[in-house]
Amino acid sequence: MRLIVSLALALFLATVAAPMADAPLKAAELAPPDYNLAVAPLLAKYCNGCHNSDDREGKLSLASFEELKKGGKRGAVVVPGQSAQSRLIRVLTGDAKPAMPPEDNPRPSPAEIALLTAWIDAGAKGPSGAEVDPTVLIVPKVDPAGPVRRAIFAAAFSPDGPLLALGRPGAVDLVSADTRAVVRTFTGLHGNVNSLAFSADGAVLVAAAGEPGLFGEVVVFDLARNQPPRRLRGHKDSIYAVALSSDRKLLATGSYDQQIKLWDLATGGELRTLSGHNGAVFSLDFHKNGRVLASASGDRTVKLWNVDNGERVETFGQPTLEQYAVVFSPDGQSVAAAGADNRIRIWRLSDSMAEGTNPLVFARFAHEQPIVKLAYSPDGKTIATAAEDRKVKLWQADQVSERLLLDAQSDVPVALAFSPKQSTLAVGRLDGSLSLYSVVDGAMIAPAPMPKPELISVLPRGVQRGQPALLRISGKHLSESDKVTFGDARLTGKLTAADASTGALQLEVTSSADLPRGAYDVWLENSSGASGKLQLYVDDLPQTLEAEPNDTHPAAQSISLPTAVWGRLQTAGDRDRFSFEGRQGQ
Repeated sequence: MRLIVSLALALFLATVAAPMADAPLKAAELAPPDYNLAVAPLLAKYCNGCHNSDDREGKLSLASFEELKKGGKRGAVVVPGQSAQSRLIRVLTGDAKPAMPPEDNPRPSPAEIALLTAWIDAGAKGPSGAEVDPTVLIVPKVDPAGPVRRAIFAAAFSPDGPLLALGRPGAVDLVSADTRAVVRTFTGLHGNVNSLAFSADGAVLVAAAGEPGLFGEVVVFDLARNQPPRRLRGHKDSIYAVALSSDRKLLATGSYDQQIKLWDLATGGELRTLSGHNGAVFSLDFHKNGRVLASASGDRTVKLWNVDNGERVETFGQPTLEQYAVVFSPDGQSVAAAGADNRIRIWRLSDSMAEGTNPLVFARFAHEQPIVKLAYSPDGKTIATAAEDRKVKLWQADQVSERLLLDAQSDVPVALAFSPKQSTLAVGRLDGSLSLYSVVDGAMIAPAPMPKPELISVLPRGVQRGQPALLRISGKHLSESDKVTFGDARLTGKLTAADASTGALQLEVTSSADLPRGAYDVWLENSSGASGKLQLYVDDLPQTLEAEPNDTHPAAQSISLPTAVWGRLQTAGDRDRFSFEGRQGQ
């Protein structure tokens, strides 16, 4: 966005500067500045912090051209063709009070004010095309000079344990906890995925992300029904924390914008905003009763909130620096927090949790550098901490006494997750590496052998000889397959892509023109061995795969002759209908 502003301003100044040596030109005589390229970025830079759709200082929003035209409580701010009468210019130059922007805020330069003046004098025209989406970050594309690290920012075990979700830049990987193989990948998220949470039944996975300084985004994945993900937006900055209530009704999000929001998980509707922190909200956790929420913030406090009415219940002010992690003990009797002051603090909770009734019982120095993550084992007997000193420690929870120091970490371990059976701790690092450790003795757990791939189907089941074809292979444990083999050397192919939602693979196949018609075996291999074989049919006709829906005569799939048609009856009662034109004698 700033690059576009700079280019637009440079072009405007170049246009102005050329004739200045001979005679000055009026702004209205110049080519009018474009609203999207020149005006909107200036309003966003200097004005929208107070005059936006949410705050509307003076009942004025400058977040879009339509809102600008409405003006504020003092009336219109722009008079097309008359910059000297336009309040927008007069407050920027000090000719009208109050002068804008407020004191101690960045002020537009004379050249930038001249650009706005020129736009108004030229008629204050709106965007020539679609208005710029303020949530879209426009930056130059710069290709990386070396390998890109896919950092791990968050980790969460599925409730039954076989899957581990990993939050990465713009994506979530679901990996097998046993083999570490990627089972499924969700892409298309904005910014880094900073926090993850599974619902208690494992049917829903929630990921927190967003573009810094633009918006926060929560993506809700329906794993049970494999529905398209839902996206919830409401924060004005990246979301760093997400938590789900045990009854799966409430979703809580905490953002760098210092706000906490509560959402109805079923509908995606925003219920209320919890305001009270004066710093970024880095961590959230629901009490087991689902009615109290804990938050840790950059304002050096930990707070408890009543989610039914949105009121603050308690503020713990003992920390001396930013707090990055907070978690309730599984029995609900304590809450623990940690952060930049390198200490673990634990408060004992009263039945009411009312302010002043929850004493601090432990404050232990734990690491040489800020603690970035804190986790309780499911049985509440162990606390795990990870810090910027690249150390992970296990603590006896009842006395907060150090029990184990894990092996030296290759990078800062910003992601921790206990397995449901509490025997395993997953550690994810900024260098993108993942390790699992035994909670009993701290030993690193090696990945289990990779299962062999299992093939179920290939569609279409035929290829036209001499012509390239794109096939879809379905089965199990396919994601780590690295080799495809055919029963005849005149068939060649390569695996090109995996379907993130189903795990199916795409296969590009080419057959030589002299390959006889018939059935040929195809199978996949990985490091553990080969799959069973499927038969692929080679023909001299083009191949057509059915496309649903085609159950009724009006919806019959149109095909061109000659062709071989491949269909599949997927459910009881399914019918596949096709239509074609045939000539007499054909």
